[in-house]
Amino acid sequence: MYLLGWKQFTPFIVTVLGIIFTDLLIGISLGLSCSEQDYNFRVLQGISHKGCG
Repeated sequence: MYLLGWKQFTPFIVTVLGIIFTDLLIGISLGLSCSEQDYNFRVLQGISHKGCG
């Protein structure tokens, strides 16, 4: 999983740690929200770069 890059490794680790330290539902929710935050950040970053040029 680490070889695929930080964009996929971070939500995986957040999910695993969330499952270990809390419960299954919270762990999956944390991993999903981490993945969504990264996606939204990249989308907003792409929109702002398109508007500059």
